[in-house]
Amino acid sequence: MRRSPQVASTANVGGGWSVRETETQVRKALAGEGSENPKKPPELMVVSEVLRTPFVHVSMQQKASGVGRLIVEFKDSVTRDEMIAAITRIARVVTVPLSADIESGFARDAHEVAETVRRVIAAGAVGINLEDAIHGGPPALYDLETAIERVRAAREAANAIGIPLVINARTDVYLLSIGEPDTRFDHAVRRANAYRKAGADCLFVPRIGRPADIERIVAALEGPLNLLAFPGIPTIAELERLGVARLSVGTWPTLAAMSTARKIAAELLGTGTYESMFDSAGVSYPEANSLMAARPYT
Repeated sequence: MRRSPQVASTANVGGGWSVRETETQVRKALAGEGSENPKKPPELMVVSEVLRTPFVHVSMQQKASGVGRLIVEFKDSVTRDEMIAAITRIARVVTVPLSADIESGFARDAHEVAETVRRVIAAGAVGINLEDAIHGGPPALYDLETAIERVRAAREAANAIGIPLVINARTDVYLLSIGEPDTRFDHAVRRANAYRKAGADCLFVPRIGRPADIERIVAALEGPLNLLAFPGIPTIAELERLGVARLSVGTWPTLAAMSTARKIAAELLGTGTYESMFDSAGVSYPEANSLMAARPYT
């Protein structure tokens, strides 16, 4: 586990944070850091998405020990300012460490990645997902040196503030089918290990799912592996046995929720009944309201 940078003893720390606020963020970052331990963790961390629109999705990451982290992802259809505003609102009401999936950083270069990271931390997040895909065109990745610079810029920006930001660096070699199939393993490993050396804590390689491939890449990586769930991927128990540190279930829970909403709408418009809306115990109205109330992190 990385050591926490020394918290500044001045009245305010970079960007207007108070010492107390900075210390709280450091504690949040360290609370969620177990899944990024260089050695195989004792329990796999599962990331379960709980809200998604074309603009944003939010997910909850939880370990059996009860340590959790909230993940919020932003899509290219929002601006960086809109993303920061959303993170700020979410940070006010959650009591677990908040991590922002910032796609490719909302940035054209490493300098802008660093600025995004500074603003994300100022908004209250203590972790990020940062990917190497180039958005806005055909499937492509940043060249390796550029991608390394972007990860390094994120790490240096966080260190300068004094926050041990948890960086989950994602390579989309498999997800975007970059190169010939027989070249993807070596390509993905080369990129992921380079990102680890540049300061990443966890290495996200979506679309690997066969047990033999998982076992092979776990052995080849120099940091903990994050996978993405999809049909046919092994069970959580098997993934943990294979050495996977973190699993994201992506959009699947949201698609299931949307299917339920469509079933309810079809029943209302078709038979005019409500059975599918009341056929299971769900979140109550008071509970939903209480979940949105601001509360201190302890």
